[in-house]
Amino acid sequence: MGLDELPENFGHLERLTEVDLSYCERLNKLPESFSNLSNLETLYLTNCTSFQELPPSICELEKLKVLRFGGTALEELPENFGHLQRLTKVDLSNCARLRKLPESFSNLSNLETLDLTNCTSFQELPPSI
Repeated sequence: MGLDELPENFGHLERLTEVDLSYCERLNKLPESFSNLSNLETLYLTNCTSFQELPPSICELEKLKVLRFGGTALEELPENFGHLQRLTKVDLSNCARLRKLPESFSNLSNLETLDLTNCTSFQELPPSI
């Protein structure tokens, strides 16, 4: 898909519970208004190969349960990632640039599945895990 970016008013879709932007190969960021999607439970960015950075405001989405970022260009996750207390699944497979997880990752007490398959630059887990 040729989507470069989402419009800033995308965050006005406050009733959304699932967003699937998989294979939007040119998408490189989410708008700041994305944090307004207060009912969002599932976010797929699988194989968005240009996607490099999550805005820290994504950690305000308290209802998020499933994140699939496999095949993105993410190098790191926001430091406050551990605020996403309802997360049960995080897919970071094939994130070749991902180097580490934030220290707050150990706060994800409901996490059931973490996929770091083929993260070739990954160096270490936080000591608190």
